[in-house]
Amino acid sequence: MPDSITTRIEGLDRLGLALDRIPSVFATRILRGGLHAAGDVMGEAIHATEPYRTGALRDDAMVVKVYVPGDLRAPATMRVGPGYDRGKLTVQGVRRNKRGGIEAVVDTTESPGVYDKFVELGHRNGRRAQKNEKRESPREIEFGGGSTPPHPFMRPAYESSREGALAAFVAFARAGLDGVIAAAKELS
Repeated sequence: MPDSITTRIEGLDRLGLALDRIPSVFATRILRGGLHAAGDVMGEAIHATEPYRTGALRDDAMVVKVYVPGDLRAPATMRVGPGYDRGKLTVQGVRRNKRGGIEAVVDTTESPGVYDKFVELGHRNGRRAQKNEKRESPREIEFGGGSTPPHPFMRPAYESSREGALAAFVAFARAGLDGVIAAAKELS
C-alpha cells in the first residue's frame, strides 16, 4: 500500500460554517462518522479489486482508521487499508509490557494484513542466490528467488471509488446536520 494518498476536498465551505455553528461534540461526531462512511466505500472497492490467487488477500480485513482532532480547524485524517482481523488472532500467552502491566502475545502469522502491500508495490528478495548454490533460505522460500513486479490494485480502487466516497461523506454529514437541526427545534 502506498505510504499515503492525500486528497483535498474543496468547496465544502458551507459544511464548515454549519459545523462551526453547532457544538464541537456534534461536529466531531458528524465529521468522524462521515469519514468512516467514506472509508467504508473505499475499503469495499479495494476489497473487490484484490487479485485472487491463494485467498490470503481476501482473508485480510480492510481497516478504516479515522483521526479527528479536538480543534476542528486542524485537518482530520482517514486511513484505509489491510489490517489484522483481531477477532481471528489466536492468543499464544501473556507477557509483561514496559509499563509493568500484562499483555497478550498473539499469533499474527495467520492473518498478517501485510500481503496487500507486497502485491501492490512488488517485492524483491534481499539476497540473490549465488551460482551453484542449491540451498534456499527461508526468505527465498517465502518471497521467491527473484523479483516480483508490482500489481497495483489499491490505487485504481481509490481512483474509482473517490466520487462514491465523497457522496457517502456528504450524505452522512447532511443527515447528521439535519438531525442536529431537528433536535435544536425540539428544544426551542
